[in-house]
Amino acid sequence: MIKLTIVFLILLSSFLRFYRLDELMPFIGDQGLFYLPARDILIEGVIPLVGPETSHIWIHHGAHWTYVLAVILWFFNFNPVPPAYFIAGLGVATVWLLYKTVAEIFSKRIALITAFFYATSPLVVLNARMPYHTSPIPFLTILLILAICRWLNGNVYYFPLITFLVGVLYNHEITTFVLFIPIIVILFYGFIKKKPWTKKLIDKKIIFYSLVSLLVPMTPFILYDLNNGYKQTFGFIVWVLYRIFKFPINVFNGSDVSMEFFVHVTQLIFAPSLLTSLAILFFSFIYFIYIVYKKLKKRNLDKGHVLLFLYIVIPTAGLFAHRSPIEADTLLISPFVIMVIAVFFDKLLFFRIIKIPVFAAIILIGTINSYYLLSTEYLTNIGSSSRITFEERIKAVENIKKLVGGKQYSLVGKGELSNFSMFTMNYEYILWWKGYPTSKEKVDLKIVVLEKNGDIFVSKE
Repeated sequence: MIKLTIVFLILLSSFLRFYRLDELMPFIGDQGLFYLPARDILIEGVIPLVGPETSHIWIHHGAHWTYVLAVILWFFNFNPVPPAYFIAGLGVATVWLLYKTVAEIFSKRIALITAFFYATSPLVVLNARMPYHTSPIPFLTILLILAICRWLNGNVYYFPLITFLVGVLYNHEITTFVLFIPIIVILFYGFIKKKPWTKKLIDKKIIFYSLVSLLVPMTPFILYDLNNGYKQTFGFIVWVLYRIFKFPINVFNGSDVSMEFFVHVTQLIFAPSLLTSLAILFFSFIYFIYIVYKKLKKRNLDKGHVLLFLYIVIPTAGLFAHRSPIEADTLLISPFVIMVIAVFFDKLLFFRIIKIPVFAAIILIGTINSYYLLSTEYLTNIGSSSRITFEERIKAVENIKKLVGGKQYSLVGKGELSNFSMFTMNYEYILWWKGYPTSKEKVDLKIVVLEKNGDIFVSKE
């Protein structure tokens, strides 16, 4: 029965992630920040050591996703769609990996509930259809948790995998630094208590493998820093310490939690209703805190609850210390939030009197979330909040081609976010791919691109 359920989950997650992907996939301007350098690797042989700037212009994302994109684009003749299929496939693999990890940490029933909620979570599905540098993070994060769990179970050879994943995650999104802090806490506790899983780390071979495993993915950053003042490594660590120091001040002054954060929570848990999402989240966390407190009092805390507690509390605090969490931040902690919810629903299933209603609620949440995604065509036909599809961007590009009539031209963005240089980069990539590249020189003909209420308008300036 469990095997059949897993097969069903794989099929369901595959359908939700691959359905009409070539038409409805997101292709925002920020993606152009990676597509254009990936193209230049193949065309001009320019290999970047870092990715685009973050919101703090002196800090860059890593270039790993650019390298991955370059490989995929090389295989598929620069077609921008195949990377989305790669990400969707990775998303399906993430559902399976999440099941395996939670089954090892908790139980198979909690694992099935977690995998079902994760497979149908609108926020998760939307990001699993988007070829972007943040999209592989859940897979890498869950793999990190599995490696930590097996290391704590006594297999010290998983520690080099942990350091490797630390480097890879940092290269995909520097905010993932919050995922590394619990590892430091675990190491500190292990050495203080003289645990065998830390004693075994004091081995020349393990230390060597662990350092090499960290340095390999970090090499581009290190090479970049040699000529740029070590801002991406040591400078970033100093900045993190500053943010930690400033965190209590931010709390005292009142942190700015935007309504957008609550939208992300809704899309993560139960898309049609914010109140239902918050209620599920509230009761799940109250129960989880209670069970951790109870186990701590009896001194029988297990690795599963400890790991989940550390990876809920520390990363969430870290994200709020940095800023009001954006969609990518919510995605980063999404596996842990869904695990906590699954633990709560699993407990409810123990009560015979409500077992059937609880089971029905689990199925209903996943079913309604799936219907919501399909009925809104993945949030692309919900009025003023509609997300623009790849198909619509292709139509806009065709209109641009007609307007320019073979002449040299440049693009000008108009509307929300058009003040950022990346606003038109997605169009630039598609236009180049279609054989109508924008001019690198200063030209008279300018094409205005306006995005408004889920629609694209192009015109001559």
